[in-house]
Amino acid sequence: MRTSIATACLFLLSVLVCPRPLEAHGGAFRPPPPRPPPYDGPAGSGGRGGGGGGGPATPGAGGPATPGTPAPTAPAPAAPAGGRSVATLVGGAVPDLSDWSLWWGFNADPYLGLRARVHAAGSVTGSDEFFLGLGSSGGSGGIAPTDADLALKAGPALRRAIEDDPTDRLLCDAMIALAKLHPVYVPAGVRSMSELFLPHLDHPDQRVVEAAIVALGLLADGTSARVLCSVAADDEAARRRLGRSRVPSRIRALAAAALGLVGANAEREDERRFVAHTLVRLLEGEHQATPELFVSCVTALGLTRLADTARPAADDGEPSPSASTSRQGQLHFLTELLRDEGRHRFVRAHVPLALARLLRGPSDPEREAVAVALLDTLAGAVKTDRLVRYGVLEALGLVGDADADALDARLRGALRTAVVEEDTFGRQLALLSVALVSSRRGAGAGDPLAGAGAGRALLVEQLARGKRRLRPWAALGLGLFAHHLRAGGGELREEVSEGLRLTLEEVGSPTDAGAWCVALGLRGSVAAAPVLLERLARTHDAGARGRVAIALGLLGAREAIGPLEEIVAEARYRPALLRDAATALALLGHKGVVSDLLEVMRESDSVAVQSAAVAAIAFTGDARAIDPLVELLEDPRRSDLARDFAAIALGAVCERDALPWTASFANHLNYAAATQALISGKGSGILNLR
Repeated sequence: MRTSIATACLFLLSVLVCPRPLEAHGGAFRPPPPRPPPYDGPAGSGGRGGGGGGGPATPGAGGPATPGTPAPTAPAPAAPAGGRSVATLVGGAVPDLSDWSLWWGFNADPYLGLRARVHAAGSVTGSDEFFLGLGSSGGSGGIAPTDADLALKAGPALRRAIEDDPTDRLLCDAMIALAKLHPVYVPAGVRSMSELFLPHLDHPDQRVVEAAIVALGLLADGTSARVLCSVAADDEAARRRLGRSRVPSRIRALAAAALGLVGANAEREDERRFVAHTLVRLLEGEHQATPELFVSCVTALGLTRLADTARPAADDGEPSPSASTSRQGQLHFLTELLRDEGRHRFVRAHVPLALARLLRGPSDPEREAVAVALLDTLAGAVKTDRLVRYGVLEALGLVGDADADALDARLRGALRTAVVEEDTFGRQLALLSVALVSSRRGAGAGDPLAGAGAGRALLVEQLARGKRRLRPWAALGLGLFAHHLRAGGGELREEVSEGLRLTLEEVGSPTDAGAWCVALGLRGSVAAAPVLLERLARTHDAGARGRVAIALGLLGAREAIGPLEEIVAEARYRPALLRDAATALALLGHKGVVSDLLEVMRESDSVAVQSAAVAAIAFTGDARAIDPLVELLEDPRRSDLARDFAAIALGAVCERDALPWTASFANHLNYAAATQALISGKGSGILNLR
């Protein structure tokens, strides 16, 4: 018999007042599931233009909400000056910011850890150690691509694809895939891999030009830095290189964003300083440029962390440290940018994240100044623009921690107030930030986890008694809370996981139920496996089934292998479900999943299905896919679409970092103020690429 929602809520609320000591959660921790299909906007038109503001597509209710009154609705994403909507999905639909899965889609990668787990363990069916997270039994000790795989197989094949008169689409994707292999693959006959990309900057198809720009960013060497700085600045050298009388504003914005890749990965400090100098000069000196360029500059500056200055920050009238030469200078420059109300609100909306990214953790001496600047922006006498507030609320979750010092107590208090007083999307962001700061071990005064209990209590209360649109976010927050609390040495309460299992049974919306499934995965709730298996069997919604499948994979539920194999066989025309079921099988050590996905790539003529197969193959990072992918890429009998996706998959499988390269842009992005250079309905934004 299903437990009533009232009983489940009473159980959850009992957690708030129960005096029992904290209990360690049994079972090995399983990482969370992969993110849902990528958010495919923004594109289209319809946003208001003009001036420095750029109005919202549809205004939400103004003013703070008070307890007992309906919360303001989540506003539709706004549009920058120039008339282009920055947050529309394919087909022109405006996304619902209050949908938790949109946030999870941008932010899931750091919680995965799954690629590293598969590489470390190998993929051996029936291995008990594998399912306990202790490695493989009888395997090779890992299935990650080797340097030889990149240098002798993938690299030469992708270079041939670039040079052998490819279609424009294949050229785009092969360049980006090849750039990921640097510096392991060193092309013969050229001084730098950049020589393979530079000739395409004057290509008549702008998509090829943009792909070459992103490839140069991924390459992140001295040549890349100089060329991208030139293009972003629209100087004479860039105009000659592109064969244009001026560099289009979109290409400038994309080049500025790509400079963030250079700044994040450059080996030399002088290259990072050169990048920072260009970005600061553009932010200070350009007056007619679009907000899109400035947003890209702010984003890239936040990824280009310079070394600390040797002297204290400016005081008593001394000149401030330069933003082109030190991290302190960058922080001062961005703080002043945040305070400048004359700046376009889209630009200010991305500054909080840039500030948070430049910090070095709870013990950073610069953290207090950044936190105070963010809190002052939130608490100003004149209410700050809501897009800026969204950015601040998200950034506070990265800056604060759970210790007992006065600053962090103030920060957590501001977030608790925001859960009550902001509009719906602001409340939702505040809930997740409460989860993050309340579970992060601090380095200041008193108990390093002093705020953990209050943060958990707030999340449980919102799960049990909160408004319908807040409850999925509270569920997700409890999953994030558990992930970070465990990482900091804290103990979990099994009662909370039990409460999530009970309330999951009463969730009517399949989309909302996904938040509960993700939370149970983040918490490593092994006891939830029977409930999830039953839900997999009776749920018909493809998205909901996909999230259940992932949760079962994370929990090591080997009894789910049979049902998941059936789903893969039946889901070849349901891309998202195909991807999620295949990913779950990979987690369960099913050795045949890669060959199944490769067969899908060979046979399908659907862009969506091919993309789903590539996403699942990329998730596994399985070196066994390299030879078949090279064969598929170089087989002239295959369709252009199949060969193109083979190039994408090769780059994804061979990517060297634990996280996808796009994660540095996606994580905690203020997507309510996203720009076309970051994500585009035409598929050409940074975050549309693989």
